[in-house]
Amino acid sequence: MNKTQVKAVVTSQHSISVQRKKKEVVDKSLCDRFYIIYLQSGMKTLEFANAIGVASFSYVTEIKNYVLEPSKNMIINICKTFGISADWLLFGYGNQFRTSNTKVDEKALLISNLKVVIAYLEKEKTASSKKK
Repeated sequence: MNKTQVKAVVTSQHSISVQRKKKEVVDKSLCDRFYIIYLQSGMKTLEFANAIGVASFSYVTEIKNYVLEPSKNMIINICKTFGISADWLLFGYGNQFRTSNTKVDEKALLISNLKVVIAYLEKEKTASSKKK
């Protein structure tokens, strides 16, 4: 199995672009949990990419479409930015959110989770209809 290889290329404008080699096997459950966080954020793809330190919204789209997995730095940024448990994001273990002393608005969380489930089901329905 080839791991995603990242190579930084310095352009004439002194900016860095990232070239990625696609993985042969992608952890779809990790990508699904990434997609859940994206939906819960309520952000547009570019806003979400910027929030987690990704220069290109297409990288986020590739993860949502099971082409690539989130990088280690991206996972760290997601956990810090959105208060997500790394165990949940990486492996699906435990609670989605890191525990803290702050009170969680359970009604808002339930509504958010229902929206995520609906969006996920719509994505699956669209994917299955394209196969037919």
